Amino acid sequence: MRLKIIISVLILLGANISGVAAVSPTGEMTATEKNSTIQTATNETLQITGSVSNPSPPGQTAVDHTMQLSSDTPIKNHINIIFTEEYETADLEVQSATGTDGEVDVIITQNKSTGPQIVVQPVTNITEVSMDITVTHPNISSVTEYPINISQPSVAPEKSYQIDSFLVRPVGDDARSGLSSEFNRVDGSGFVYKGATVFQGERDIQFRGDLTAPVVGVKGKQQGVLFEPPVPESASPGIYSINGKNDSASIRVKEPKVTTLRAENSRGADISGGTVYPDETGTIPIIAQSNFETAEYLELTVLNENGLDVTGEVIQTDRVRAETATGRPAVRQSVKPQDRFNQPSTAGSRTKSLRLRPESGSDDYPYQLDSHDNQKSSYTRVVNSIYDHTDAGVDDISSVATDQATREQLASGVTAERSVAETDIEPGESTRITINATAGTNDKIIIQESFSPNVEDTTVERITVNGEQVISPFFLLANEKELFVTLVDIPVNADISIEYTLSTPELDETYRIDGTVEASTRVVSLDDIQVVTGDGGKNSEVTSNGKVRWNVDLSELEGNSFSATVTGSDDFTTDASRASTKIGVSYDTPSISLSTTRPSRGQSVNINIRDGVRGAVYAVNIDTDDLHDSLSGKEYYNVFRNVGTTQQIGVVTQSGEVFTGGTPIKGTPDSLFAQVRVDEDNAEATTRIRTQSLKSTALITLAEQEASISQANDDSKVISEEELDVVDSGVELTTPRSIVTGSEMSVSGTVTSGVDTVVMYAETNDQFERVDLDSKQDGAISDISVDGTDFDEERRLTVGDAPGNDILSFPGRHRVAVLSKSSILSDHKQVPTVLSRPELMTKPASIHPVRVRQANISLNPIDTDGQAATTADTVNASGEIRGRETGVIIAVGQRGSVESAIVETTNFSVEFPAETFSQGIIDVFAVSPGRDMQFGDGNIPKRESANDINSESAALQAYIQLITEERDYTKQQITSVIYNETSRDTASDDPIVVRELQLSDPTISIDVPAANQNIPEGERLIVNGTTNVGLDNGLIDISLNGQNESVRAGSIVSRGETTWNGSIRTEGLSSGTYTISVEIQGQTSRREIVITQ
Repeated sequence: MRLKIIISVLILLGANISGVAAVSPTGEMTATEKNSTIQTATNETLQITGSVSNPSPPGQTAVDHTMQLSSDTPIKNHINIIFTEEYETADLEVQSATGTDGEVDVIITQNKSTGPQIVVQPVTNITEVSMDITVTHPNISSVTEYPINISQPSVAPEKSYQIDSFLVRPVGDDARSGLSSEFNRVDGSGFVYKGATVFQGERDIQFRGDLTAPVVGVKGKQQGVLFEPPVPESASPGIYSINGKNDSASIRVKEPKVTTLRAENSRGADISGGTVYPDETGTIPIIAQSNFETAEYLELTVLNENGLDVTGEVIQTDRVRAETATGRPAVRQSVKPQDRFNQPSTAGSRTKSLRLRPESGSDDYPYQLDSHDNQKSSYTRVVNSIYDHTDAGVDDISSVATDQATREQLASGVTAERSVAETDIEPGESTRITINATAGTNDKIIIQESFSPNVEDTTVERITVNGEQVISPFFLLANEKELFVTLVDIPVNADISIEYTLSTPELDETYRIDGTVEASTRVVSLDDIQVVTGDGGKNSEVTSNGKVRWNVDLSELEGNSFSATVTGSDDFTTDASRASTKIGVSYDTPSISLSTTRPSRGQSVNINIRDGVRGAVYAVNIDTDDLHDSLSGKEYYNVFRNVGTTQQIGVVTQSGEVFTGGTPIKGTPDSLFAQVRVDEDNAEATTRIRTQSLKSTALITLAEQEASISQANDDSKVISEEELDVVDSGVELTTPRSIVTGSEMSVSGTVTSGVDTVVMYAETNDQFERVDLDSKQDGAISDISVDGTDFDEERRLTVGDAPGNDILSFPGRHRVAVLSKSSILSDHKQVPTVLSRPELMTKPASIHPVRVRQANISLNPIDTDGQAATTADTVNASGEIRGRETGVIIAVGQRGSVESAIVETTNFSVEFPAETFSQGIIDVFAVSPGRDMQFGDGNIPKRESANDINSESAALQAYIQLITEERDYTKQQITSVIYNETSRDTASDDPIVVRELQLSDPTISIDVPAANQNIPEGERLIVNGTTNVGLDNGLIDISLNGQNESVRAGSIVSRGETTWNGSIRTEGLSSGTYTISVEIQGQTSRREIVITQ
């Protein structure tokens, strides 16, 4: 069709056909032609009307339009359709042109005085013309009208009039637009421009402006990956550009996500997954938010408990809605360009701009369109709050513009604003933040920003004062928590600018930025902003541009539950881009439940509120008639515990006065209360009550939500009650039954419900003395805490700060008593150190016998079952010390050679060089101090140079070394010295143990198979035996030899300390006698076997 049009135009230009005036390339006719045409058409002046489709196109976009022209009388001569000078001929393209009952020829030319024009020449007389044209509209910053004029050179060469106009819209801040209005977010269709964010799975979009298809991934997983619309669901999130580099037009790809879904009760608490109570509220708001509000609207679906879609019945608004600041439906002004701008004008007339100005009373759409000639679109939203720290000047300035007049007015103060390059980024990415401020005086200025939660890091990129860069500010701090900048000697009304980069970690999170700018005792509080990474994480109740709020009418629902699901309105239905919650519907009233109705005295009882409204506060009460008469003053405040979701505890007197916070009580107490809040997140509502002060029976009540504290215990206000039966508590001790002095051992037992602390006493004479149960001598006495019905703790009962620990440090038979701490505190303010036998007998105590034994030391068999080869590197000894922290290991060889070592751990292992000892028996001694923590009588001889030795073990070791250096002692002499200085010394109770080790030449033996044992051919031959060569001191070779067979090697399967296991293959061996040989360190053992077929 396009080729046909061009050919027709060429014919038109080449000749004056059928008396029709030829058209010059400018669209004008020669003077002769004009005169003749005007003369012949004097009585045929035409009134042509016209219209254009898609009259409100986006700027910087090629848009298809259909233009309709109509005339009351036939159009015989050419007409010019004139566009304004903002267009160029290259911006116009005619796709087709037809006329009623005839054809038309067209050509695009440049009008001399205005812009481009389309010259329409009828081939035959016609009354209507229809053209399909593509127009690339100007890139503008505000809504602008561009008239479309028509002229009839043959009738009035110098005249034109408007038939229609383009009301060109700027591309939205989100770099998206629709054909003749906003981007169609219901269907997710329209144009996308550079800088836009698109989402995986978007189908109905087209690239426009500088953005051309395909785009190429810039970095990361998407680097080098190409795609063109639609966006693949598999496209990796990140930046894509038209050339794969950062210096060209680009878009960002993100995964579409519903980031927030809340179901709120009347108190604004999120009850998603919880329960709503229709008696408390008639409607429940469903609030949702996504990260794809630029691409699609959100759609709500409500299903009843049978899975039936009841959305249309339970909400009054559309189920598909845009996200707005308040969550309510947006109210937008309807702009009809034909009505606003349908007035005559001349070609090339001034354009009209639309300026946005605030419209009062509209939260959802706070700006309306207003017409201004030759003005750029501009509006200012005041975002700063200024307050004065002094009494001078303006007391309260809630908002301020930042123009020069305002600066002069606040010359003694400061103004500031913050801008953020991107508030919605991927985890791990960065965004640039700029703070612009004006200091009112010649003074310092302080700029602070704080980040919650912490970011990855902040980096200050640039600081300027009146455009000049500041290299070294007076003070600068920038980290993951905050930004703090101080500048001094600032000129009056100076313009300050700070640019910094905020880097985020690899987490989905919502970061809040709070900031202030201070100068001359005035402070500007910058608007709080949020930077969202990924889906915003757990802090993302509201992320970028807004939310949707649907009110679900509970009266229209039937059943005990319903579900609410939110998805995108078109393409986005993946798991990430949908969110669902199920809400239970209950007509139950709140009630209380107790963790136990039969607590032990001294036990704290949990009081839980069921079916409470999330976010609501209820009063739990107890009458003072249910308390012991001995209570007085502040003891009333100790009955309820300020734990769980308790808000406050207090006392109500008989006169109705309320006392809280431990303040002195005036009057006679009538009841006690705990105000408990129902948690908004998990619906839990819990407080606790102590039972020490309760009578054997006590009544706990719950008041209705609306009841005042002074009336909360009135019968008319009580909606639930539970009774407590308080019983005595008990403790039983299971272990220990025996104690090694100084040793750590298990202290275990069982308790009745409600016991949370166990106290121990040791009996002496006619009283019981307290035992410290923390195994430390730190000046504090501790007990054992219990969580449940049993306890089991490792303790040293002979070590501690209480007198009972000393009693248990003496070997012999003793008795210990255990009981609950609460049973003692019923009669004492604190746990006493000593209890008399008669008093203990009145308590629910458990008494058990305990045998105390002396500390000891033990040795395991030395090395490999008491034997070792002379080729070994070391002689090894291991064992255990119980009840002491140190000991000495001494090895004495056959010829009196000695090695020793000090051990300081419960389980020990030492190594002595084997080369020290000759063949024969080595005696290895292990000895530790007795109860007095000394060896022998405590008088171990020391050499003069060893006065600095302050350890008993070190002193004994040094003494043994001393005597071996003085002269050659025999093994028997050294053994006598060891015994005489330790266990055989006067009044000594030192534990000592000795083991023997046989040191001999290497040996190896075969135990399996038996000699001359028959082994079937093909069966694997299993061979094992013993050796005195240590595991790390030699390798075993194993082989099988036959009379007529070559040597066949075997393999060692495993090694123990003294044992070994091997195997040899017998496949293919002929019948006969064979010899097994094993060798280690030059020692060989052999055994014959018989191979049978």
